[in-house]
Amino acid sequence: MITDNLTSAVYFSDLLPKKCPTLNQHLVKALDENWIRYAYLSETKDIWCRDFMPIQIAEDRFVFYKYTPNYLQDAKSIRLQTNPEAVFQASQNRLTHVLQNAVSIDLVLDGGNVVKCGNTIVMTEKVFAENRDKSINEVDRILKDAFQCDVVYLPWDHRETFGHSDGIVHFAGDGKVLITNYGDISPRFYCRFRVALEKHFEVIPLYYKTKKTHARSWSYINFLQVGKLILAPQLGLEEDEQALEQISNALPGCEVVGIPSLEAVRRGGALNCISWNVTALQEDIIDETTMPDDAISINTLAEEQDAPSADELFAEGDYYAIREEWPRAVELFTKAAELGHSMAQFNLGLSYELGNGLEKDQAKAIEWYTKAAKQGNECAQYNLAICYEEGSGVEKDMRKAVKWYKESAELGFAPAQYNLAICYEEGTGIKKNMRKAVELYMSAAKQGIAFAQYKLAVCYRKGLGIEKNLVMAAKYYAKAANQDDPLAQNDLGACYANGDGVKQDFKKAVRWYKKGAAQGEEHAQFNLAKCYEEGQGVKKDLEKAEAWYTMSASQGYKKAKER
Repeated sequence: MITDNLTSAVYFSDLLPKKCPTLNQHLVKALDENWIRYAYLSETKDIWCRDFMPIQIAEDRFVFYKYTPNYLQDAKSIRLQTNPEAVFQASQNRLTHVLQNAVSIDLVLDGGNVVKCGNTIVMTEKVFAENRDKSINEVDRILKDAFQCDVVYLPWDHRETFGHSDGIVHFAGDGKVLITNYGDISPRFYCRFRVALEKHFEVIPLYYKTKKTHARSWSYINFLQVGKLILAPQLGLEEDEQALEQISNALPGCEVVGIPSLEAVRRGGALNCISWNVTALQEDIIDETTMPDDAISINTLAEEQDAPSADELFAEGDYYAIREEWPRAVELFTKAAELGHSMAQFNLGLSYELGNGLEKDQAKAIEWYTKAAKQGNECAQYNLAICYEEGSGVEKDMRKAVKWYKESAELGFAPAQYNLAICYEEGTGIKKNMRKAVELYMSAAKQGIAFAQYKLAVCYRKGLGIEKNLVMAAKYYAKAANQDDPLAQNDLGACYANGDGVKQDFKKAVRWYKKGAAQGEEHAQFNLAKCYEEGQGVKKDLEKAEAWYTMSASQGYKKAKER
């Protein structure tokens, strides 16, 4: 079996330089420095070469399969389904040796669901779901005949659409496998993965000592190995260095290089996903002179470094910003902003406003916000509106604030929709219009803005700009309350206490009053005190009642002072 440590060359999609310019730049630099040959494949529909290219199992033997995964069969996604035959036809005979002793199997498969581990391959049970026209035994037989080895099946976590094993496990040699930190996602599945693997391998789990593990930490297992070179994802997170250290320890003798990989990870994959690494059969298997004209290699990149694109500059700046290396981030944002990149202009404005990497300068912030806003950047439009509303760096002007809130809101930016709704409700900078306010509250609420959910609930409860509906009021109070909005928690408690829109339930009322009171909401503190005084939904306790009345009164709430 040709495992990663036996490969010597690697291919990528010719879309990679465009889709992930910063990643591509670091990738080819590392490959050139380590004398690893590489090339780009044309006629690809996405950057995930691992998924659709054939699987090498011997120096002159490749397994082809049907690449029609279920997640690419809807009308929107099917255009991303690469035809491997088209890729080979476009290779100008550079890949003809692959076809000479190929094996084709009548199975729907993803290369990302095949991890070669010595004389065994590891797959998730997604393969059975993709081939329901065959029995499990038949699928198993076809796989074993084609790959000429044993197969270890891992349970498929159906919350993970792709069901790829290369996001779970990586072969470490000598009967060992690395397994990702799946316990941070699902302890139940992690135990099942580990039990299945420990029957065949020594399992080395990745783990991270952080207060809270980042959701993208799964991607460290998805590193690219070509021979003794390992290219590992770097995300600008606290876990980066820990991942590099653990991978180095698990694969001694290999050189581990970190590659900024956010551009790929944000799209749902990482370095193993974007690559197709093989053992070269002949010296000309990869000839950089025959690469697609629009592909970027380290040779051509050196010539273009004097004039990188705005997208490239912004992407690299974003990487350094995530790492909070602000001087470098600001330098790159400035270059991209001067080339007209609207998001770089916004980030530069934000840096001036917050003092990230340079001295605070609100006038400069306004200047860059304005440039980005005029290009239709909804974030810049929103921040510029706030500046005009607060008179921060500019003369206070509610009409201009409303103008920019409108621009941003029309682009669907929820915070701008909420602030514009407030303007319509209060008649600030624009003619009062409760129906328009409700419309905007509703749009922002559907996007999860807790303040908008609360205000919409109030409108439903009072019949402001919309027909009175206590059921809908309670529904939106609940949405905001579950996002820890203290006003909504108090009002939802009142709904349960009074039976407004929900079945009367004093215990639930007390529960929500407690949540709001704990956050210092004076009305919730008063209402909770009243429950303790009267023994509603909770055991009567005058000492606790007095304590909560006192807390509410200390904030100036008149009724609490009277009690």
